[in-house]
Amino acid sequence: MPRKALLVLVTSCLFCFALSVAAAGLSLTPRFEPGDRYQLSLQSQTKTAALSRAPEHRSFDESVRLDYRATVVVLETDGSGRPVRELHQNVDLRFSRPSASRSLFQEGASYEVRRGHGDMQIFIGDRRAPADVERVVVDLLKNRFDREAFTSWIEPGRTVEVGETWELDGSSARRLLSDRGIHVRGFDGPPTATLEANGSSLLVRYRIPLGRVELDEMPPNTETAKSHSVYEGQIELPGDSGHMAHSSNFAFDIQGGVWNSGVAPSFAWRMEREHSTVQQIQMIERVASTQ
Repeated sequence: MPRKALLVLVTSCLFCFALSVAAAGLSLTPRFEPGDRYQLSLQSQTKTAALSRAPEHRSFDESVRLDYRATVVVLETDGSGRPVRELHQNVDLRFSRPSASRSLFQEGASYEVRRGHGDMQIFIGDRRAPADVERVVVDLLKNRFDREAFTSWIEPGRTVEVGETWELDGSSARRLLSDRGIHVRGFDGPPTATLEANGSSLLVRYRIPLGRVELDEMPPNTETAKSHSVYEGQIELPGDSGHMAHSSNFAFDIQGGVWNSGVAPSFAWRMEREHSTVQQIQMIERVASTQ
């Protein structure tokens, strides 16, 4: 049986998820203890198309998918029940493009994930993982739904009813997206979240309508003239099954220009991208002792 402590609705009764959540608040952050184990599944897919009006008429079109699976053992937690050390076992991380697919680890690979003050490190044995491998793994893991900055932004901190929508803090939304390399220059409306019934479970849908945005990986000397984008997703809250899921989608269209002062005339530039993620946790039997 999964631990009752995993239930993220702190409440004396759920009224069978019917009309309301009678609780002191809605908490989306699972609390873990050393020895907890879960199956982790992450999928990330990015489709990008870019075109410049430079004399060379350069264009770029790419689709990349990452699939990650591991059995995770919680080794150490902080005071809020958030893992700071985890052992990831039987790791399978596959990197795919339309033309090729390969695995980044040998079968049966394992390593330790350590979280510090705002950073994450991967250790294989007593040594840090190669920088390129660590970067891929960290980019996947840092956006999980149990991330404190993410869930604390979504949680209303009060009783909410099924069907109720609440407004989210815009400054927190900016920080959340900035951590993902997305810099918001304006919103097309307030960020919101809604609690919904989903059969025998509950889920929270959130939406951030964005106006002008800029990205970390923008080409040199590029400025954004206009853009349109939406960041949205949903979090499925776990019941007694110990299952939790989070999916998100970020789609944008950016138009602007590239300026090479004193070298060549400016020219137009455009990028379209859609980035989607699906993340799932399934609690399994605890281990008798941690490593």
